[in-house]
Amino acid sequence: MDAAQLALVFIHLLGMAAVVGGYFAGIRSVPKRLSAGMVHGTLLQLLSGVLLLGLAEMGTEPVNHAKFGIKIAITVVLLLISSAPHLVAAPTRSGDSIRHLSCCRHLGAHECRDRRICKVGGNMRNIIKTLRAEFAPVTVHAHCDIPCGIYDPAGAVTAAKTVARMVELIGQIDVTDHASRNKLVRCITAKEEHAELVKHEVQVIWSDYFKPEHLAKVPDLHDQVWKLLKLASKNKQNVDPAAAVELVAATEAFAKSFAASKA
Repeated sequence: MDAAQLALVFIHLLGMAAVVGGYFAGIRSVPKRLSAGMVHGTLLQLLSGVLLLGLAEMGTEPVNHAKFGIKIAITVVLLLISSAPHLVAAPTRSGDSIRHLSCCRHLGAHECRDRRICKVGGNMRNIIKTLRAEFAPVTVHAHCDIPCGIYDPAGAVTAAKTVARMVELIGQIDVTDHASRNKLVRCITAKEEHAELVKHEVQVIWSDYFKPEHLAKVPDLHDQVWKLLKLASKNKQNVDPAAAVELVAATEAFAKSFAASKA
């Protein structure tokens, strides 16, 4: 642990030296810009600082979180500034034009004075963009699986009736213009989405609610569910009024089987 901590402290100080050295090396440069060494040193300090914080948390001594937080915040600010080098450059003479402050994105109007810094800034923007994409929150949908004991086949019945209604509307549409075509597309989309919803609702109840002891009251449960799921798939694939009616009847029969299991 001590060896790792010493190595990280050395790397942390090395990054600080790169930042300070880069500052003094470019103190006479016009216009003022962050050097590649300063950017890399800042990134090195951030990474080593986070690792040092992790080691400190694993130790027995109290950790000064305020100190770590301030240092990491300053480092992150420096990295964000380095990702947009045109924001840190400033003219030092009255004759300097603002166009000299922009980066390689405007090379058609002028020549970038420091291609290396522009490249580093672009790389930092790509790194930040990648990190944002990797750690962006993802929305997932699932039943609770506590189990909560809250199950209701009414959703499947309503979805099946929606499928039947969409099939009825599709049969009445005469495609003559864009409006009728759009309505047809919406009806087909709703039909397929609700047929899939029937499958989902039935599968959740079948897999999460029903137990082996329920088969005594509903002996044909598995065969009933299997046929219902196949029927829902058929309604997704086709516009078949007879199949839609069968789907409604099958989901209503499933709802009755669910009620019977609770009796």
